[in-house]
Parts: sequence; C-alpha cells; structure tokens
Amino acid sequence: MKVSDNGRYLVDGNNKPFFYLADTAWKLFYEPSRKEALEYLMNRKEKGFTVIMPCVLGECKKDTNERFCNYYGHEPLKNMDPKQPNEAFFENVDYIIDKANKIGLCIALLPTWGEFVGPLLWGKGPEIFDVENARIYGEFIGRRYKNSNIIWVIGGDRNPKEEKHLEIWRAMAKGIKAGDGEKNLMTFHPTAVHSSSQWLHEEPWLDFNMMQTGTRFDLDNYNLILKDYNKVPIKPTLEGEARYEHSHEFFYRKPPTGRHVTAHQVRKAAYNAVLSGAMGHTYGCRDVWSYNVPSDEVPTRDVCLHWKKAMDLPGAFNMGHLKKLMLDYPFCKLVPDQEKVLVVHGSEEGTCYIPAAISVDKDFALVYIPENQPVYINMSVFKGEYICTLWYNPRKGVYIPGKCFSSTSSFVEFTPPGDDIEPDYVLVLKVK
Repeated sequence: MKVSDNGRYLVDGNNKPFFYLADTAWKLFYEPSRKEALEYLMNRKEKGFTVIMPCVLGECKKDTNERFCNYYGHEPLKNMDPKQPNEAFFENVDYIIDKANKIGLCIALLPTWGEFVGPLLWGKGPEIFDVENARIYGEFIGRRYKNSNIIWVIGGDRNPKEEKHLEIWRAMAKGIKAGDGEKNLMTFHPTAVHSSSQWLHEEPWLDFNMMQTGTRFDLDNYNLILKDYNKVPIKPTLEGEARYEHSHEFFYRKPPTGRHVTAHQVRKAAYNAVLSGAMGHTYGCRDVWSYNVPSDEVPTRDVCLHWKKAMDLPGAFNMGHLKKLMLDYPFCKLVPDQEKVLVVHGSEEGTCYIPAAISVDKDFALVYIPENQPVYINMSVFKGEYICTLWYNPRKGVYIPGKCFSSTSSFVEFTPPGDDIEPDYVLVLKVK
C-alpha cells in the first residue's frame, strides 16, 4: 500500500485505488477464540469492508489497571514491560493477521492504546512507555509484521499535547519504521474531536491524517475533513472513529442516556466524510468491538447486544452499499463541492447539510441528501450537452432511474423519491 501520486487516497500493490472502509475491532486479539475471530473477519469481508482496526496492547480495567488476557489466558507483555513481549500472545496475533490478509483484509494495527503513553482527560493511566522502550517495542512489532498487509496506527485515542508524550510517539514511529524497513504506511489516532493534522501534519512518518468525532450526533465532521483536505502538503485523510451504531448519545454516563445512534446517523457521518474529500471511512459498533456477550454483570461500555447479532445491524450493511457507489463512480476522481458551485441552494449546516462532489473531468457528480428536502443543482458545471440522473438508495444499494436534462437547464430542483421509511438518498448525475 502507498499514497497516490496526487496525495488524496491510497493505492494497492497494483497501483489500483484502494477504498479504505474500516471496522473498529479493538478487542479482536483478546476476547474471541480463533474460530470466532475468523467468523468476525468473514462477516466483515462479506459486507465489503477492506480494513480491520484492532489494538495489540488493549485498554486496562479502569478500576484496577489489570491487563486483559486473550481468550487463551495469555498477556501481551511479561511484567508489563514493553521490552518483554509474550510470544504466546503474539502467536495468536500472527494467526489472526495472517487469516485476515489471506481473505483480502488489510489490518490497521494499533501497537498500543494511548493510556500506556499518556493520560486522557480524566486521570492517569499505567504509563509504561518511555522514549527508549517505545523505540525497542516499535522495532520489535515493525519487524514482526513487515511482510503483512498492515497500516500502522499509533496514538490510540490520545493527543500528543505534551512534548514528552510526543517524543515517545516519535520514538515508537521511528522504531516501527526501522523494524519494517519503512514498508508500511503510518497514521495517528487522536481523541474526539480532533485530527492528527492538528499536531503532526508535517511529521515525515505521518503518511495520512486520521480524525475522530466519536459518538457525536450531527457533528459537522465534513468541516474537519475539509480542513485536512485543504492543508499543505497534501495528505489523504479520513475519520478513524465515528458514530458507533446502536450506542447512546451520552455513552459515558452511568447508565448511558440519550438517543441511540441509528443507521441513518451512521450513513450521514460516512457520506459527509467521503464527499468532503476523505479517502474512505471507519464504521464501528460498541457491541462488536468489545465482542460483548450479555451477562448479569453491569455493562461498562454501553453494550447490550451479543456481538454476533450486532455484526448484522443495518449500518454495517449500509457501509458496503457506500463502497459500491464509490467504486461505481470512482471516489478517486471526486473533488468536494466546497464553493457550492454544484449545489447552489438547499444545503444547511448541521443535520440537513448536503455534501456533494464532482469528478475532476466534470462528467459525473454525487450529492447526498440526508433528509427529505429539496436541493437545487447547477447543471451548467458539467462538460456535456445532456446530464442524466439516478437516485441511489443507501440502505439497499440499488439505483432508481431518474430523468435527463440539458446542461443549459441552469438550476434544477430535485427532491428525493421518499419511497422508503428513512429519508436519505444519493443523487447521481452523469453526462450522457
């Protein structure tokens, strides 16, 4: 994998544009058995995901700082020492990464969750890394997976605000690059609501930017994406942790409260991102990434569904439909309609925002209409005499025939078909 020549997206080993469609799977190396891990991987492959995002050194139990063992009772480190990796634990990681790669999935691998480097807002974590052992651990894990289909994701839900923490992350990045011979790409996973570009955009080891909005209803993630899109030097960007399907709006309260994140909310975040210049998107569900199995214990992560049932929530299927559209109308050719040249009226900030993008050749465009609202399109921006339209149902992945218009029609009003329970549609315009 490498960055495209124009710096906007990734390409695979055959120089083919790679649509980055990820699923957060933080506990993949901990909770499921090998058989269950394969079941999860096949489910995601069948739904169209291209990237899986697990963490090697996962979170501690907040009350005791006790490390989680994997399904087989193995801890990742001996004596919580980054210089003493536990071979038995890493053999299981090897197995899962190898199986994922063999079915065509890339692993966006977090070497560690951020608490082992620095604290989050609410307190001190078990900080086990310093500059020296971060480099040693980085070189170990980089060398171990240099020949795997890997993208490195350092950071682990932390921001490098303090210089001492930034130096540790830099040392880990340097170690990984030394270990894998700079073969694999690298990014940084920050907290919500931030992007890696805020601190690291010009770091030479940062190949693309990653942002996080977390469980935020109707957050204008499109503005954050556009901010990264317009930075110099040009680097690809995407959301690495967005609205978790089925999670409560205020998941951190005990008990969690507020609205549930619906598939509609998940789709809004995804289309806002990709039509604003993101190279892909990351989906997530708390019941899935925690591999939740309901029990009598009080849930600590806003979960209630068995993870095997949660894998088939509608939003996960909808991400595959997003990928289909992005390949049918190549995402690599799209340019965000930042100046509202294409969408001239009808787009409001927030919940009714209408993201749109037009191809560099001005021969097709995609407009996501999140609610049953009218939108006005400027047909004169296309390079062609006639423009035909389709409606794409983002819940079912099917096209509905529209009408054809002359490019001299100037402003044309469109309203989604409204033939489904939920209101969002994608308007596809293409030169005939």
